[in-house]
Amino acid sequence: MANKKFNSEQIGKICTLIFGWRRKPFTWDLIVLRVKADLDIDVSRPTLSDNEKYPDIQRAYKIKKQAFRDKPKDIVISLTPSDKSLYQQLVDARSKIEKLESKIEYLEVHRNNIVAVISAIKDNAKKNPILLQVLNDTLKELS
Repeated sequence: MANKKFNSEQIGKICTLIFGWRRKPFTWDLIVLRVKADLDIDVSRPTLSDNEKYPDIQRAYKIKKQAFRDKPKDIVISLTPSDKSLYQQLVDARSKIEKLESKIEYLEVHRNNIVAVISAIKDNAKKNPILLQVLNDTLKELS
């Protein structure tokens, strides 16, 4: 399989898939299979886990792997028939919360990357008066 290059949208979808992973096992090989099945992207494990090319994907994997290590084991309980409806509502709510938490994790990583880029632009602007003026004008327009 040739080395694949992902665009930022694909990277975001892969990170969201990783953050949305709900059960063990959680391995690179299984992620490769899910990327193919869910996103229709052929990719190899070495490409997907390449920290130099795709640090966001690697970071998402490490965060999720640590979350699985920290997560307590599920508790098995017996339910009466009248409790099943309430239990299903709780399961649905938990699922929604996990998806939202995954999305928040991805957005925080993405935001941090954007802040780093803006900081680099700002540092470069200090060396270039024209770039500094463009940056200041852009900031005024956004205010």
